[in-house]
Amino acid sequence: MPFIDYTDPAQFTWRESATRALGIPLHPQGELNLFDFYIESSSMSIQRDRLLGIHTQMLVIVLMTITFGYALFLSARMTILHPRVLFAWCCLVASLAGTLVAIVSIVALLGLAFNCRITVWAIAVGMSVAQVCGSLIMLRKASLVLYQHRWITYLALPCLLPQLCFAALTFAFCFVTAEPHYGCRIYVPAFFPWVWAGCIFPLNALFSAVFCHVALQQYRTIGSEAWRRLAHDGIQALCLVCLCNLLCGLLVASDVGGVNSDAFYTIDW
Repeated sequence: MPFIDYTDPAQFTWRESATRALGIPLHPQGELNLFDFYIESSSMSIQRDRLLGIHTQMLVIVLMTITFGYALFLSARMTILHPRVLFAWCCLVASLAGTLVAIVSIVALLGLAFNCRITVWAIAVGMSVAQVCGSLIMLRKASLVLYQHRWITYLALPCLLPQLCFAALTFAFCFVTAEPHYGCRIYVPAFFPWVWAGCIFPLNALFSAVFCHVALQQYRTIGSEAWRRLAHDGIQALCLVCLCNLLCGLLVASDVGGVNSDAFYTIDW
């Protein structure tokens, strides 16, 4: 996930003749079908480098498909058993979005349809949906442990808006290409990791504070049995989710992985 170098004119010359969708310039390399991208060059070494990137991404996508497919099976069963429970529907929507994105990615990487730009845009939408669904689950649980005090809802709902807008910001400020060694690759502005951190930190910091407060109260009341009670109530798992979100958001914002920082987006998802 390299940054856009605004001082390099070569990164912007393509915009002059680029096609546009909703006023957004589309990089020509990102519009290529990946099979066409692979056979575009007659050089065997270049074709090998391009195939390497496609195969590497295919491995990641297959693992994602298995993970989301299993999550979809579990959430569908939970939704059938508890059709009136918000948690179940949020899990179902998030896992369904992830599964559909994985299928789109596989189809694109096989060169059957779609292209890199559509694939990356689908991933951005899937991540936004997953984040919103996860936040709604944590909001509902936080509301329950606080005996449905409305202040937590009023405070949390405005923080959901950046998560809803994340996909649109990806469309507007980033561009996608197909490159040897990497396959589909997204170029982002330098401020973009902080946009993601801004989507993650406020809500997760709020929920972490609430769950830590509840954990402390439980410990003061029942002592060493508190952790077992928290695990039974699902608060233990939600605390781990908040911790994972905060850690991945910090790693993305600090650019620890360099051009491979996009791996932390996937891990967080």
